[in-house]
Amino acid sequence: MKVYKNAQTWTCKYCGQLLVSRNKLYKHYKDCIERAKLPKDSLGRVITEEQRIALRNAVHTHKGHKHSEESKKKISEGRLRALREGRGNHWICPHIKRSYAEQYFYDAFTNANIEFKSNVWLCHRYCVDFLFDNYYFEVDGEQHYTEDAIKHDEERESFLLEHGYICVGRCRWKEFKKLDFKQKETYINGLVAQLAEANGSNPL
Repeated sequence: MKVYKNAQTWTCKYCGQLLVSRNKLYKHYKDCIERAKLPKDSLGRVITEEQRIALRNAVHTHKGHKHSEESKKKISEGRLRALREGRGNHWICPHIKRSYAEQYFYDAFTNANIEFKSNVWLCHRYCVDFLFDNYYFEVDGEQHYTEDAIKHDEERESFLLEHGYICVGRCRWKEFKKLDFKQKETYINGLVAQLAEANGSNPL
């Protein structure tokens, strides 16, 4: 095919394919529109109607599946083993990305030049938001203040205390947001001073 010196390439707005003429582009548009109407799998690949029905039935069948007690035990043992070996945390720990509240305190502790770790698993059982040696600090959303959640957090705190980890505070983010700048600054400075004193060093 002859390509002219000043020929312009055109990009399909549906699939991003480059074409060398406007005429080919319009013909390609029609193919893309027709293709968009066809059934697709979860990866966007076109499938036949028979394949679509088979896929739907397969998914429906899987929803009714239940793990046996033996398979549950194997899964649990596998997760604990992965944690001990330092792998696979991404599918257990929900903190793949820090929330806005966690990022706020992350920046505050970083600016205060205080050493800490964030989103750390302790005793292969609980994940804490911020860890300072054997002290930890939590930033809690409102889901932590239901009756069941409060009971769970109390059991969690008691368990970690038995293993040498002390909670220096829990911040209820909804209430913290209501403070003005000066009050927030005072809260952070007080927390940093408390951590410094607990670690036997001068406040930063």
